Amino acid sequence: GRIAAIDTTRNLRRQFEQGERIVLGVRNGSDEVREKLELTLQKIEGIQHFELTPQEEVGLLTATLEVAPGVDLRAPIAAQGVTNGLDLLELRTISVSLEDIFMQLTMEDSAPISYESANKSGADN
Repeated sequence: GRIAAIDTTRNLRRQFEQGERIVLGVRNGSDEVREKLELTLQKIEGIQHFELTPQEEVGLLTATLEVAPGVDLRAPIAAQGVTNGLDLLELRTISVSLEDIFMQLTMEDSAPISYESANKSGADN
């Protein structure tokens, strides 16, 4: 075998992450709530992209946000969401796992890296 990478865990994660990701969950995935959430997220500076996913079976609308590396927008997102009348149920960051980095380094064809949950203390109610 050959050595594919030598670095600290933090630096390897930085090298393989394109940016930070935040997962946001709000109660009730109705059209009205979806519109409120879209408008809320569009107002927050620093969000590069977001994708909404309804989870109707549990009454949840989830948004996955992409933000610039090193930017923590959880507080402004929570404040703006509550101000706009959204019931915030989940707010957490996600990051690349070491297993994903290992797979990326050892696979011949460069498959995209998936993200796993990382507990970086967010709202979980």
